[in-house]
Amino acid sequence: MKLKNRAKLVISLLTAFTIPFSTMGATAMAEPNEPNNQAVVTEAATDEQPNATAAETGTNGPATYQDAYEKMIALKKEYPEGMTWTNFTPYGTGPNCVAPTYRWKGGAVKNSDNGVGCAAFVFILSDAAFGDWRARATDRGKFSFEDIRVGDILRTNGGSHFVIVLQKSEAGVVVAEGNYNKSVHWGRTISRDEVMDSTFIITRYPESWSPADDATAGQEAANGR
Repeated sequence: MKLKNRAKLVISLLTAFTIPFSTMGATAMAEPNEPNNQAVVTEAATDEQPNATAAETGTNGPATYQDAYEKMIALKKEYPEGMTWTNFTPYGTGPNCVAPTYRWKGGAVKNSDNGVGCAAFVFILSDAAFGDWRARATDRGKFSFEDIRVGDILRTNGGSHFVIVLQKSEAGVVVAEGNYNKSVHWGRTISRDEVMDSTFIITRYPESWSPADDATAGQEAANGR
């Protein structure tokens, strides 16, 4: 009887300390409050949790890279530089949260379609640019720098932080991000080498997609390609 009771106690303790991690899967995607911090554990998302509505410009994707850029940068008014953005607010378990998690329209990527913190922020911008176009991921080593386009999402900082590409040049990219120093940040530059060190990238451009006009569309303003 003593051994049986002890076994029950061990099982109970293991169950009590089993918490879903902030990785991809049924759990909402999350990330550290700023690069190089440890990841924060968050609650798992369920179908019963409310979904927030993204700031959208329509259900269709962009006609050009410039179009994608303008749809994302327009959200700077709603999500200004320095706005508080962590794993707990405005999506998460903090006070006055919009919702426990943000679920985007891109579909499941790496077994998840929702997130908090930096994931929620890039998903919002991505939905604004791409509407209901579906997403797909490509792991490090299987993409080139030439594959990166305006609106693509990068998993950076050793696989702990999401950013979304606003502009691109030969030297690297300019990104927007949430939960960087616990806030929204627009305009950080990431070098070409850092881009290529991304754990994976996410794009919502269909494989057969091409800009409505010349392939260099928006290059001056958005450096799209």
